[in-house]
Amino acid sequence: MRDGKRIGGLRSLTMEQAITKQGQRERLDGLPGWIQVKVEPSAGGVPNGAYVQVNDHYELTKMGKLSDGRSAADLVAQKWDASIVRSEEYVDRIMELASDPN
Repeated sequence: MRDGKRIGGLRSLTMEQAITKQGQRERLDGLPGWIQVKVEPSAGGVPNGAYVQVNDHYELTKMGKLSDGRSAADLVAQKWDASIVRSEEYVDRIMELASDPN
């Protein structure tokens, strides 16, 4: 890199989807939590590569207490397939935006 050369740009973009109800974040499906999608440049040295992370978060506390592990495992089993499909849709949409010159 040449001295004096200006460098910079967007390093990370995070979008979050939730609704606030009674001071808490709620997912669009009515459960406590949120969905975050983060897009960053690829750290693997891939030219024009992108890293995409989807956090399909469910809040597992009730009245300030953590729920038990069984509840968490049941929720994962119930929601996993739909979460993967939704995540793939987000990534596909981001890739469409990146490949569309307009």
